[in-house]
Amino acid sequence: MKKHSFIAREGYPLIAIAAAMAIVAWFIHWIAFGASAAVFVFVVYFFRNPRREVPCGNGLVVSPADGKVIGIEEVEEKRFIHSPMKRISIFMSPLNVHVNRVPVTGVVKKVSYNKGKFFPAFAEKASLDNEQNAVVMECGTGDPVLFVQIAGWLARRIVCHAREGEMWQKGAVYGLIRFGSRVDVYVPMSYTIDVSLNQRVKAGESVIAEEKK
Repeated sequence: MKKHSFIAREGYPLIAIAAAMAIVAWFIHWIAFGASAAVFVFVVYFFRNPRREVPCGNGLVVSPADGKVIGIEEVEEKRFIHSPMKRISIFMSPLNVHVNRVPVTGVVKKVSYNKGKFFPAFAEKASLDNEQNAVVMECGTGDPVLFVQIAGWLARRIVCHAREGEMWQKGAVYGLIRFGSRVDVYVPMSYTIDVSLNQRVKAGESVIAEEKK
């Protein structure tokens, strides 16, 4: 079993830089050291990767992100699935865990990055116009599930490790978005939504939808 890392690997370089700045500041002035130490603590906190208990069971869709549900609606998904889908939008504030996790077990069918604008992540037009990275996955039931990392006005870096043709397990860490952002999840119309607006969810742990039995 792969050893769990409590810090996302993308954070190691920035943490090292912040630590070096704090060490240098120690020899300059106590105010500079205090400010640098605060930056170091924030960077470590931002890239935290807490352990999660992924729920067992087929047909369950878990949240890909920590945050608040800001949208639940039926939409016509025209870019990848080309059919009506149910969309769940999750807003991640700068204080949330920013590691993203795969919502279902399945095979990655498509990964598509789109360099766009930087509207606030909670804005409706952010789902189409903002910089984003989309992953289409075919789960064990053969159903398509689409999840999209969306950059916000403060987020300027999307990381996605998923590649087409790969098999991923539900709850596995596949990427992150730096500093305030959003993740949209699209599930088939036949699925039941298990969350409500303004509900707080945890990546890899909270069930947000499930296949109807």
